[in-house]
Amino acid sequence: MNYSIVKPTVAAFEVTGRCPLACRHCRAAAVSAGDDPLDTAACKAILKGLADYTRCVLIFTGGEPMMRADIFDLVAYARSLGLRPVMATCGERLDRDAMVRLKEAGLLSFSFSLDGPDAAAHDAFRQSDGAFALVMSAVEAAKSVGIRFQINTTLTRLNADAIDNIAELAVSLGAACWNPFVLVPVGRGEAIRDLLFEPAEYEAVLERIAALKVRLPIALRLTCGPQFARVARQKKIPAADKVPGCLAATEFVFISRTGDVQTCGFLDQSAGNLVAEGFDFGRIWERSPLLCGLRDHGKYQGACGSCCYLDVCRGCRARALTVRGDVYAEDPICRLTQPNRPSSIVHRQSTAGKVHSSPFQQSVLAVIQAPLPLCDRPFETLATKLHITEDALLGEIRRLKTDGFIRRFRPQLNYRALGRTAVLAAAEVPEARLEQTAAAVSTLPGVSHNYQRDARLNLWFTLQGTSTKEIEARLDRLRQSTGLPFYSFAAEVVYKLNVCFDPAGPGPDWFLPVRSSGFSLPNHRAQACTANALTCDEKQAVEAIQQELPLVVRPFDELLKTAGVASPVSLMQALSDKGVLNKIAAVLDYTRLGYTANAMFCAVVDPSLIDAIGRELARIPAVTHCYRRRTCADWPYALYAMLHADTLDRIDAFVRTFAAEWSIIDYRLLPTVREFKKSPVPISFQ
Repeated sequence: MNYSIVKPTVAAFEVTGRCPLACRHCRAAAVSAGDDPLDTAACKAILKGLADYTRCVLIFTGGEPMMRADIFDLVAYARSLGLRPVMATCGERLDRDAMVRLKEAGLLSFSFSLDGPDAAAHDAFRQSDGAFALVMSAVEAAKSVGIRFQINTTLTRLNADAIDNIAELAVSLGAACWNPFVLVPVGRGEAIRDLLFEPAEYEAVLERIAALKVRLPIALRLTCGPQFARVARQKKIPAADKVPGCLAATEFVFISRTGDVQTCGFLDQSAGNLVAEGFDFGRIWERSPLLCGLRDHGKYQGACGSCCYLDVCRGCRARALTVRGDVYAEDPICRLTQPNRPSSIVHRQSTAGKVHSSPFQQSVLAVIQAPLPLCDRPFETLATKLHITEDALLGEIRRLKTDGFIRRFRPQLNYRALGRTAVLAAAEVPEARLEQTAAAVSTLPGVSHNYQRDARLNLWFTLQGTSTKEIEARLDRLRQSTGLPFYSFAAEVVYKLNVCFDPAGPGPDWFLPVRSSGFSLPNHRAQACTANALTCDEKQAVEAIQQELPLVVRPFDELLKTAGVASPVSLMQALSDKGVLNKIAAVLDYTRLGYTANAMFCAVVDPSLIDAIGRELARIPAVTHCYRRRTCADWPYALYAMLHADTLDRIDAFVRTFAAEWSIIDYRLLPTVREFKKSPVPISFQ
């Protein structure tokens, strides 16, 4: 045992599951009617058991705690025990008279939730007209009687753009603190899992929160975002060492409406029931296997278990359980669980990131990286190759996706065949301006990938548009708005574009040409480079298929259901024949297979040899992309290749050997430091 037991300084007591609202993210899945499992006597016994062990802040929460008729009595009793009662509320039943009664009972503070900067945004998020007005009324009532309050906000992809405006609203209302919560998709929140941040998005949000913490004239605390402890220290914001990570099982405890002791309201696992165990809070707190296990950092797995920030962060255990299925797994939205961790992050073991997979899982991952057959039941065809049933294959693919091995499984379109073009662009950005500039680039229409690389040109991104003129106009606007030089490197020849990985990991043959490699790469049909005239049905189909492939028996029927297509397979085949549809295949989270390092190789080569060198690089399994690109005076490199492996040392060793064999003297190896954005560019004919 390598941990100490800390008494909680904050406890949340869910006194009811009733609430007049039906918020889309509600972890309690609260309902408007019903009976409360704990009567007044049981609630008081729980409060007494807690106070006998620790005199802490006590948050009355729900549901909506004001739905209980005895709430004034419970607040007064908690105060009499030496607890410091506060309340988390939606504003229901909180007129001035209620405020006066609560203040007289000893309530010290409120937390009101605002998930948007105005009525339209907040009411839509809360799925209740008038929810914003309810909070505004409660805020004014609290101020009129002199009760302190804070503003809470649930952060999702839906309201991320409004973070600054919501924070400013909290300040203007007179809040003592702004307390954003990062979404944990449990309860009703399970239905909005798609609003959970991607790691790059989450990192950008954390950095914006850090900037706000420095700038705001009120306190700022982040809940369910333990990685903020790391970011605060990296940014060296004032009092960064006081910013906590996850407090579950240490300084925070949650008591459910049935008396269960939990690490928090989002992690629905009981450490023990107070009613069943004689209201002895201390015994549960100190002896529960669940709580003791979470205090033991040696049990943590994946990237969390090997991260040097584990002791200050710990990751969100509830998100790990909800998304990964294991309370000790890595937090799925943390950037440090993703490829290309910054070189400044020192890990406790070099194998961080790789997750064990069975030979059967590896065979499934191999076959689904190849183009999916265009037929009524494509998974049946693949299952036959693997000598298993169609249901067994679909079940395993779903599990692999849930476990994070599959990042995307969707149709991959050829933007060139749709009359679009793209460039690789780069800029030299001062370190102090990198975050701001990267954010501006990521929001630019047509940007699919955006990375920080370890080089003089440190910001690299791909930019799509309908024409070279349109792309250059966007880059010109960037140049004007930032005052920075942005360079564009259009592709002249594509030697290889095949993001495919050996599911067994980067073995000894990973850098050998394909003919002597034990891993056979799927065929990749060359992209068409001319625009094709599409029928109305085909255009409608292109717009409809830009989503995840349904993992069902007839996926194309389901994929094109909204398009009203008579023969989905025939239409998909037509798109393939016209070069619009490259393939339908899985894109893997390669870090979970052990590919935890990647870098871009750029070289100046003899023009008479560049095609031969490009074709040779294309034969190397470790190379996923290889191009000949236009050059510029400040960047004379024409040959580009992306390489993936388990370590940068292996990539560097290969590049040195390859450069010597081909007499390449002037080259650069640009390791990826950070992923700011990685998502397909949506294509529309509107």
